[in-house]
Amino acid sequence: MVELSSINVGLKGLTLLTITLVLAILTLTYYAHQGSQQEVVVVGAPTILYNAGLAQRLLEDFKFNLGYKVEFRYVVRGTGDLLRLLADGSLCIAFTLSPPLERRYAEEGKINWHGVFAYNYFIIVGPREDPAGVSKASNVTEAFKRIFDGGERGVAVFVSRGDLSGTHVRELQIWSLAGLKPEGRRWYLRTSQGAPETLITASNLKAYTFVDEGTFKELKSRGKVGDLEVLFTQDTYLLVNVYSIVTSRHDRCKGGHLEELLRSIVEYVLGEGQDVLEREYAVKGVFYPARGRSELLEIWRQLSALEVRQGG
Repeated sequence: MVELSSINVGLKGLTLLTITLVLAILTLTYYAHQGSQQEVVVVGAPTILYNAGLAQRLLEDFKFNLGYKVEFRYVVRGTGDLLRLLADGSLCIAFTLSPPLERRYAEEGKINWHGVFAYNYFIIVGPREDPAGVSKASNVTEAFKRIFDGGERGVAVFVSRGDLSGTHVRELQIWSLAGLKPEGRRWYLRTSQGAPETLITASNLKAYTFVDEGTFKELKSRGKVGDLEVLFTQDTYLLVNVYSIVTSRHDRCKGGHLEELLRSIVEYVLGEGQDVLEREYAVKGVFYPARGRSELLEIWRQLSALEVRQGG
């Protein structure tokens, strides 16, 4: 005959074992779930780099090679907007291409500027008939003067991004160096859109515009801007387009794993990521790695010191 006390002891032992097993399973499940979770990092990317896929390619290669479990999401804006988002902590890291704005935000203590990681060139494109004679200019400021004169004579139209992007800021700098104020002229149009939209608008209007060579080559190869040709390129440092990587100094971006991750991204982009640029983009003549090009730092300094005057 089995005593009741023995049954109670057996049941208690079984219950304790069951509880222990359940807790063990829940613990393993929790840590497995935690290990599979990806940290989300929002990255600021100018339209030029995002549309070319360069920002995404660099960060996917970073994730693959360094083994980070991170999901990258992108905010695609002009550099002016990206720097404002970095300043208020809405973004912690971004690619940018406007030395004067980068310098200003760095001097105000709102961002950390880590360096130039890539470059290409700005160009002036326009109708193949070239009614303003831009292709005959001896330098970029003369080219802009020819466009201005052509506009005043009614034979030329210029389409600007007008969005305080890196491209727009450089355009403003050149107008300023030429001593000209095109803003408000009937022939000077603003799209307030990205490089592809601005190029397509210029092509439709058979107008002149200022753009990076990578975007133009990509759209030209797709037959999107058939009415435009490269009319001026490869001037002085004024047409060198330098791409920087910057991080926010806002409290939201400091401390813990996030700060370590941001540091790793910066080190990768300025280091191993240069191989991706060389292998996949330089061969196409679209973007070039900054590695080994010490003169780019001096170019950045020269460009960052130029005046940016709103309104042309």
